[in-house]
Amino acid sequence: MDILPLNTVKPEGWLKEQIRLSSEGFFGHLTDISEYLTPDNGWLMWRKTAEEFSAETGKPVSEYQSFGWEEQAYWLRGAYRLALLGGDPSLLAQCEPYFEAILESQRDDGYFGPECLRNIETKGEPAPDIWPHMVMADVLRDRYLATGDERIISLLTAFFHYCLDLPDDKFLPPYKTYKTWYGMIQVQRSCDMVPVIRWLYELTGDDKLEKLAQRFFKVWETGEGAESDDHVVTFAERVRYQAQRYPFSKDPSDIEGSCRMYLDHMAKWGQMPGGLYAADERTREGKRDPRQATETCAMSEIVRSFGYLASLTEDVSWLDRAEDVMFNSYPASHTPDYSGLHYLTADNLPELDALDHDYTNKGCMTRFSPFRYRCCQHNAASAWPNFVTTLFAGKDDGIAACAYAPCVFEGDAAGRRIRIEEDTEYPFRDTIRFTVSTDGPFSLYLRVPRWTDRPAVTRGGRPVEALPKDGWIVLKDVGDGEAIELRLPMTASFRSFPDNGGFVCIDRGPLTYSLLMKENWIPADSRSDRAGHVWTEYDVKAEKPYTYALDVTRAPTAEEAPAVAPQPFTPDNAPVRITAWGKPLPDWGIGDDNTIEPVPESPVEADGDEQALTFVPLGCMRARMSCFPRLK
Repeated sequence: MDILPLNTVKPEGWLKEQIRLSSEGFFGHLTDISEYLTPDNGWLMWRKTAEEFSAETGKPVSEYQSFGWEEQAYWLRGAYRLALLGGDPSLLAQCEPYFEAILESQRDDGYFGPECLRNIETKGEPAPDIWPHMVMADVLRDRYLATGDERIISLLTAFFHYCLDLPDDKFLPPYKTYKTWYGMIQVQRSCDMVPVIRWLYELTGDDKLEKLAQRFFKVWETGEGAESDDHVVTFAERVRYQAQRYPFSKDPSDIEGSCRMYLDHMAKWGQMPGGLYAADERTREGKRDPRQATETCAMSEIVRSFGYLASLTEDVSWLDRAEDVMFNSYPASHTPDYSGLHYLTADNLPELDALDHDYTNKGCMTRFSPFRYRCCQHNAASAWPNFVTTLFAGKDDGIAACAYAPCVFEGDAAGRRIRIEEDTEYPFRDTIRFTVSTDGPFSLYLRVPRWTDRPAVTRGGRPVEALPKDGWIVLKDVGDGEAIELRLPMTASFRSFPDNGGFVCIDRGPLTYSLLMKENWIPADSRSDRAGHVWTEYDVKAEKPYTYALDVTRAPTAEEAPAVAPQPFTPDNAPVRITAWGKPLPDWGIGDDNTIEPVPESPVEADGDEQALTFVPLGCMRARMSCFPRLK
């Protein structure tokens, strides 16, 4: 399947609201908030060397990252994608100076961008740090697909030739040779630029690009490039690297390698709901229960990887996983109005504050803030755009509806001009309606998620056979004016995790559910940005009781609200509520480390009468309790 240009999809409904809130929240004001996005940063003032920045700021030369590292690249990628999807002129205007500076900055040898990244201090000869360029290449491809600016093709081609011409001791040299830890990133994430290299190779036929891709793969599979899959974000990116080699190698073992890497990792660290894994910065032995959190950056990057893996394999499981992360985990990483985010999100996290918790990094990791968290602060806004790229994909004979959300697709596929209006309140409702406009018949592929076994399809109001093959229902000869309806029945049920203490959670369709608790939002620090806007940080604490054992012999029941609100990811706006039964566990609570204690091993005994408990979608709750022991 082919990933289609981002601007072929127009979000609608609740998805459009997430894009709007992301654009108008803190992220749309980061050029006034962030210390890395000042007008004198290295991507705008690209001629300045690290020594010149050091002389002006008094900071050591080795702190080049403050002048022009990943933060600016992360921000530009997210800001431009949000601007494309939401049509936000203010955000687009903030991006334009960066694109012009990038295009102006290319040197005769092909290098572009900050001079302060061109010769980084090492224990030997200086070498370039091209990790930020890997991120910039991604957004430059978006820019070309949206505008057709041929200068971008010239710039990327020349830069890739520059990378190919670098001597071995300057091309991603071992990170231990650098004088700071920043050099390790480009080595460990060496294949992040390969999708853009492949795209440009297929566009231009430049054989040198295939040689460059192989050079990146060599670093990935040897030496230090093969390390650090324990890091939360590095794993989220590296999981797709072996599969990225398949278009060049045509070796099925490359696809299998990425699949195996993911499944092995999740078998140990991903035994919890929400689509993520226990890695609060890094995985830690003995720390894999549902209170162990995941960095917000990793949500954005793992969904990006899922999109690539789905396009390479056509395996619907990757699309199920993308929905799992974006519907259940990502909304809770931000305040409902997107005025702040936090570094870490967990399935069981009833208290969010600035205290030390049982995490790798100590201090403020869960308080909502627009000022903190550096990489997540600049990178998290790419998550919804990354998800949007999974909604539709091109096929040789048509188009595939891969993930589901309200939107309109309009673009070219299989030699046809196709427009598809997708009217749905999925994932909160089970019905998706497609209205088609086209200048010629095509095949429409409909993904059937793994969690349902009773899909139903109608064309023009008439039922048609809906027997999925490898997770897809294929409708042939879809024509102009057709109305197609896909129904994916959802049933509330318990899911058990026998390899992680036997705790249970409640699922319905693609959504997992959290206990409905009263959240107390507590204002913390307030600051003004450079434009004079005041931003407030918040702690969130749930009111007790919130520790129970669930009776899995009594089936949970679901009740849908009359309508789905534009912003459904709040407790008050929860589009679905589920009733389940359980008994309180007063001895289970917050431990001495300010963190909810691990889920007691199932089954447990509990005194008292059973109580009816209300659950709402996990993405609606910032203070969350979704994993409980099973009542004996």
